[in-house]
Amino acid sequence: MATAVIMPKAGMAMETGTISRWLKKVGDPVKKGEPLLEIETDKVSMEVEAEVAGVLLAILAEAGAVVPVIQTIAWLGAAGEAVPAVVQKVVAVKAVTPVSEVNKVHEATPVTPKNLSGKIAATPAAKHLAKEAKIDLATVKATSASGVVKRRDVEAKANIRITPLARKIAAARGVDLQTVKGTGAGGKIMLADIEALPRPPTKIPLVGMRKVIAQRMTQSKREIPEVTLTLSADVTALLALRAKLKADGQAYTVNDFIMAAVVKALSESPMVNATLENDVIHSWPDVNLGVAVGLDNGLVVPVLHKAQAYSFFELAAFAKEQVALARAGKLLPDAFQGGTFTITNLGMYGVEHFNPIINLPQVAILGICAAQERLFWEQGQVKAKTMMPLCLTHDHRVIDGVCGMNFLNKVKGYLESPKIAL
Repeated sequence: MATAVIMPKAGMAMETGTISRWLKKVGDPVKKGEPLLEIETDKVSMEVEAEVAGVLLAILAEAGAVVPVIQTIAWLGAAGEAVPAVVQKVVAVKAVTPVSEVNKVHEATPVTPKNLSGKIAATPAAKHLAKEAKIDLATVKATSASGVVKRRDVEAKANIRITPLARKIAAARGVDLQTVKGTGAGGKIMLADIEALPRPPTKIPLVGMRKVIAQRMTQSKREIPEVTLTLSADVTALLALRAKLKADGQAYTVNDFIMAAVVKALSESPMVNATLENDVIHSWPDVNLGVAVGLDNGLVVPVLHKAQAYSFFELAAFAKEQVALARAGKLLPDAFQGGTFTITNLGMYGVEHFNPIINLPQVAILGICAAQERLFWEQGQVKAKTMMPLCLTHDHRVIDGVCGMNFLNKVKGYLESPKIAL
């Protein structure tokens, strides 16, 4: 009996998930535990793994679909096994799926040129070309086995002559063939004709994670009267201690020392380890430290809950594990909830100064910049020190400048006396 693949409910607040892409196609064999597809929630991207082994029999929601949780999105089973011929409703899609994958694979439901709504089953590219060429799709003969009208079918109807490679490139670039003059024999459109056309910009919809980031950052900038304070910490001793530990076989990052310093400073700064919600300031006894992690397609902030309860070595190991899982898309949305303060480190990219944006409903965020060696004149001598700028953005409704600088100086002090963190 075929097994349904459902949109998982990965967290209490999750209501829908967006299908980013399928990692398997219909007919592919699948092992138990093997990733089937990638989805996005409003907080994280993650992979959905197969719960059973078998063959991917049908896909009911294509990439771009926004699907309610616990809804069937695909079927797994034995090769050739029948599955329910049901096309389920999704909340929104980037492109209309012309015919269910069930009908492509199985003969339980006869395939016709029309889908269940009575409309002509055609690809988006075919529909677009038919509209441009003023061709009724009902008059176009489908040449595919599925009965779906494709772009090439409309081209034939419109008497557009084009080489296969030129057609492929034109379709990928969204070229309106009606506007292209062919230079080949009899006006045939050649690849050179397509290549000679101006290249339009790549359009990337602001969806999924990027849309959520845009909404929250805009909300933060709109609602918060923020101030950014900057000072530099002398991390010469910190780097020397890190090098010594590395020589002893214990490799730790600068960020590990920063986290330890921030956790200690937050434990002594109740107004900074706080959130502001509905005009009520919540000063939290536990330090739930958010660590910003950059991804190829956005930014996530896994939270190290009760960070004050960990030793330096335990906190470093915990952070390493959570960051790795976040980058692999394997953290559940609940792992990103409940943060009381966030750090974001751009030092490894050579950034010398920036104004980090507060992660609502938190009231402060600490940005870490690149450490640089500088020369100082002290007691009649020139001394070299490695200085690391710290940028604290805080909500002035909750934290005044003096309070912010007191916290920042505490972080600076712990960084300049790194052995305290061990």
